[in-house]
Amino acid sequence: VLLISDSLTALNAISQPRASHALVPRIHILLETCTAPSLPIVFIWAPRDKRIPGNEKVDKFAKRHE
Repeated sequence: VLLISDSLTALNAISQPRASHALVPRIHILLETCTAPSLPIVFIWAPRDKRIPGNEKVDKFAKRHE
């Protein structure tokens, strides 16, 4: 499972076993439900200002579905 975000703070929170935000335990449950034990979960930080191809398109999609 590949989890890509432009929020380093969010990725750090999700990667910790203890929740620093109310949504983190829910994300942990979703990740546990969606993955097999042999499937690694990889967190990747994609800084917004690095002009990564497709990033603007994903940002627009995310804003429409907030």
